[in-house]
Amino acid sequence: MTFQNTQPDKIDDERWDSALERRQVIERWLEIASPTKELAADFAAKLNCSVPTFYRWVKNFRKDHQTSSLVVGLNRGNKTKQRLHPDVEKIISDVIKNLYLTKERPIRARVVEEVELQCFKAKLSPPSKPTIYRRIADVPAFIATEHRYSKKKAKHLFEPHKGSATTATRPLEQAQIDHTPTDITLVDPNEREGIDRAWITSAVDLYSRACTGFYLSFGAPSSLSTALCLTQAVLPKEQLLREHKISGNWSMQGLPEKIFVDNGSDFHSAAFKRGCDQHGISLDYRPKGAPQFGAVIERFE
Repeated sequence: MTFQNTQPDKIDDERWDSALERRQVIERWLEIASPTKELAADFAAKLNCSVPTFYRWVKNFRKDHQTSSLVVGLNRGNKTKQRLHPDVEKIISDVIKNLYLTKERPIRARVVEEVELQCFKAKLSPPSKPTIYRRIADVPAFIATEHRYSKKKAKHLFEPHKGSATTATRPLEQAQIDHTPTDITLVDPNEREGIDRAWITSAVDLYSRACTGFYLSFGAPSSLSTALCLTQAVLPKEQLLREHKISGNWSMQGLPEKIFVDNGSDFHSAAFKRGCDQHGISLDYRPKGAPQFGAVIERFE
């Protein structure tokens, strides 16, 4: 058995662990009898990469089924060479591990600042911002979510879910709605102290996986934020795009036949139930303790 242009024992632990993560996902992909583009998008999301990149990794792995074929960022004899000093690479790796992959969830710019500071102290030339961003992007999505949020959330977002029986055969057959806190915080303009955190209420069509509407607000989620999200989901979006000078097309509109939600108190309110009844929308709830039934909306958020 030979490794073309790459010796496994010469690869640093971080890149090798990332390659093993890719191999596990790709091996599950190769076991699927009839893979689809939609499944490819899900698998690419697990590895935090684009669908074309995922297909390229699969192609590389098919050639020899060797983990080394999935190592990224190495010189494999082509025109691209590693230019960073090994000590700089270690600084980037350590900062990502000890700063970025923490529950404080700092933004990428904070990682860049810390890498530049550490390089200055070590009298090394700092890498460019895009280089650091690429190293952050190389962290598998499962690992990033596990360290920045929780292992439970990582499993929920990226592992296969047994018993997630929600399916759709046509657009607008079912919409999933949920609330999630954002990383946006309203601050006092003078004291710069945090006042409130923004929440986003999103509606996603189960069949197309397209976002049909959303509502961004400050304060806890309520039946009002759900109603305003649904209003946007149902109505045409042309005027909205013009008002905000957004180019492009957002064609999703119309009443869903069914709305699937969790067991939050706002979804059980009389106003929300009556609103659904008024427009002939069937209302369904996730089984308690089974978040996988809302996997589509959870992954979208």
